[in-house]
Amino acid sequence: MGNEAIQEKSLISVGVALCLLLSIWIFGASALASTQGPSAKPVVIVFSGTASEGRSAMEEQFIVSLQLALDRFSVREVDVSHEPFTSLPLSERLEVIGQHTAVYDAVASVWIEQTNRQQVLLHLVAIGTGRALVRIIEAKNSPSAAEELAFAAQELLGEAYLFEQTPSSPQLAYAVNRVKETIQIPPETPLSRVALIALFTLSRSIAGHIGPSLYLGGGMDVFVPLGSRFFVRFGAGGSSGPNASFADGNLTTRGGYIRAMAGFRSQLWMLSIGPYVGMSATCQFVTLRLGEGKEQKATRAGFRGDMGVQLTFPVTANMHIFADGAVGGYAIRNRYRRLSDNSVVVMSPFVDWRASLGFLFAIW
Repeated sequence: MGNEAIQEKSLISVGVALCLLLSIWIFGASALASTQGPSAKPVVIVFSGTASEGRSAMEEQFIVSLQLALDRFSVREVDVSHEPFTSLPLSERLEVIGQHTAVYDAVASVWIEQTNRQQVLLHLVAIGTGRALVRIIEAKNSPSAAEELAFAAQELLGEAYLFEQTPSSPQLAYAVNRVKETIQIPPETPLSRVALIALFTLSRSIAGHIGPSLYLGGGMDVFVPLGSRFFVRFGAGGSSGPNASFADGNLTTRGGYIRAMAGFRSQLWMLSIGPYVGMSATCQFVTLRLGEGKEQKATRAGFRGDMGVQLTFPVTANMHIFADGAVGGYAIRNRYRRLSDNSVVVMSPFVDWRASLGFLFAIW
């Protein structure tokens, strides 16, 4: 449009700055979480009744296999060879376990014991549930026993926390869900409960626009699960844009929306993927200022359809990082004309893209 070319650099700079601030916030939260204990991963203690130089091949293989089976956990070896650990009564043994659990903030303790009947006993004790849960499995002393018992420990760990209302970490939630899948109980995650989603949003035209098409905004959605796979989202928010500067004036736009979406989700490791379709009702308040204080004001309403996908990744048991991308189209395309020459200075796009980033908080 020649000397009336629209300047969007300032808005883009604001968008980049907000994204940078959000990234710093996420990084800071992660760094703070990493200082909350001796390890970023939940700790599982493995008690060894023999000094490292005197360990049997079975015990060595079990420790290695346990580290592989519990790769989402930090497996800490504790040498109790100087104590008569395996010969202690259960009450005294639980006292020793409780002391080490407090030191490492462990979620469970594991050890194996070889009997005189060529059998191996696997013991798992979980005190982190608020009560001492003791599980014992017996296996034949064979070349594959160590590996089998290590994977059995993974299953026992999930069973120990099976009836906890909210597992204290994503790793424990994953272990519990593995057990639920095995016994065909629908896994429960923060996405199995009603949640709030706080979002920062950026959108821009793909086709059909005149003038600027950049929108910056934010909003709040309510996530409601329907069974184990389907969900709906309801939300509201506001936006700024499109805004533009001309040689003889400027355009300022503020707006709001309400929306509803429906979709289904699937789980890929700890990542939840949820394609959806949605509909939004929008309202914009436009001010076009021209030279010598002249103003044109207008209010525009519209409808938008969306197809998109949401991604969530757990940070804690009740909070997920949330990302959302969509492509949408407008049923009504708004045009803003300059009265002096009746030329269209801004026209909303026919098709645009939208990206959102924020946090999901399970509330009920």
